[in-house]
Amino acid sequence: ENEKNYDPVIDEGPRLVHKSNSTEIYRIKDLGVKIITDETPFEEQNRKLGHELSISKFLSPSTRRRRVVEIKDFNGRPGLWFNWEHGLTLKAWLEQERNRLQNPLLPRSRVSMAVAKTLSDFHDGGVVFNNLSLENILLDCNEGIEVATFIDLSKSGFIDMRPNADKEYTNILRRNDLQMLGKLFTNIFCGENSIISEGKGGIVQGDENEDGSRGKRGKLSLPSESVSIAGEELPPYMQSLISSLFVSNDKVCAECISPRDVYSDLKNFVEKLNNPNQQYKVYEFPVLNNAQLASGLFYGRQVHMSMINHFFNTVVHVKLSPLMAMVSGCPGAGKSTLVHQSLHDFRNRCGLTIEGKFHKFSQQDSVLAYAFDSFFAKLTESSNSVFDSMRHRIKDSIGLNSALFEAIPNLLMFLQQGSTEDITPIFGGIMSNRFEHKLCRLINAISSDEHPLILFLDDLQWADQTTLDLLWMLMLDPSITHFGLLGCYRDNEVDDSHPLMDKLRVIQGRGVKLTTIHVGPIERESVNDLVSDALCLPPRLTR
Repeated sequence: ENEKNYDPVIDEGPRLVHKSNSTEIYRIKDLGVKIITDETPFEEQNRKLGHELSISKFLSPSTRRRRVVEIKDFNGRPGLWFNWEHGLTLKAWLEQERNRLQNPLLPRSRVSMAVAKTLSDFHDGGVVFNNLSLENILLDCNEGIEVATFIDLSKSGFIDMRPNADKEYTNILRRNDLQMLGKLFTNIFCGENSIISEGKGGIVQGDENEDGSRGKRGKLSLPSESVSIAGEELPPYMQSLISSLFVSNDKVCAECISPRDVYSDLKNFVEKLNNPNQQYKVYEFPVLNNAQLASGLFYGRQVHMSMINHFFNTVVHVKLSPLMAMVSGCPGAGKSTLVHQSLHDFRNRCGLTIEGKFHKFSQQDSVLAYAFDSFFAKLTESSNSVFDSMRHRIKDSIGLNSALFEAIPNLLMFLQQGSTEDITPIFGGIMSNRFEHKLCRLINAISSDEHPLILFLDDLQWADQTTLDLLWMLMLDPSITHFGLLGCYRDNEVDDSHPLMDKLRVIQGRGVKLTTIHVGPIERESVNDLVSDALCLPPRLTR
């Protein structure tokens, strides 16, 4: 609307706001006018201003650039009329930031991200800016997010996007923007006189090399010395990112690196700075001595974690008969690690867990007995009065003369804790029918609305038939609630004829819903994220 209906006859007169050797810029309320003041013929001036007009009109409306309205006479000269953009130039913003004493890295990283975002929009739209400088970028804040607007389009050019275009020439255009971006970032983080030194790699602050020569555009390498920003070290992550923009190989720079990649790297870096659990990592030197990862990170496994946690939430909130889930995958895929992380979170929510692991040569029916015995040993050691109600439920459910005590001696210790009653074990076959029936009643007594129970059994491909039959009984017992059975098995060792699969089909045939979670290989991009975090390098540089 502003572009179509502006009125140059305004009661507030024009005000000169910028003057250079060849141009002047005037402001008239919400409009600006740029004129060329040198001795260039008017025809040539019209051509130059027309180029800026065509660039501005060519870019998409969402691209942050000077929005040119038209070319129209101003004080007897051709004038480029444009909508006035509000904000500070990057140069003025850095002057304000110079006195910031606390955490200067975060705002400068956010501003750099905004610049990379706008440049990527230019390149994606088929335009190179070719004029990146502190004076030609306006900064503003839009809904709490920094945005960068490119204002002087006089040196911008079109990128030939056709399939038969001269790729070498196109790469040169893009490379120039990337190297200007690297110089701009160096100015933002290290000061306007900073250069890239080839001698030691990375970024070195100052006007000259140690031998007195001017610095050259450096090769991508890790820094051996740190760089300071207002007294703080520039993390290697940022040093490597900036250095990569000065790579001299045209093909590497223009084809493999794009402003969109740089924007993604900076966004990743800003997220780390905003995360108090990862802030320590961004200041570490990579590769040499202390490459490491924060605990609790599961690269490429977010979907699997979400499915496991959803299963646990269902056990907690849905008061149904027993629920069942199976996690499958090859050895080393990380099945057990995923489950144990989720179990840790489940316990923090007052959930109870009983865990058992089968081995290839496990004694028949010993794994379940050992798992329950370990569970009651921990309860006995805790001496927590919270479990007094559970103790009473168990006594009421299985009685004081139980066949379970021989297989689960710590159950006897748990029930005797704080009790004067005479409790006598009944000896007999561990996995007798009587034992199986009592174990179902025991699980029903353990689980409750306040403390739901998960039974986790690992490596079920080696489970014996007696144990599988007991699991069948558990899943079909309608009296058991707030209980979930979670199993893991190696799918490369289990085919359709395996006893485990036979038992699962029988259980499903009786109406029990089975949640299946397959853990396959980690995708390439997730592996790259892992390597990037371990080495404290931008993801683009570790591909």
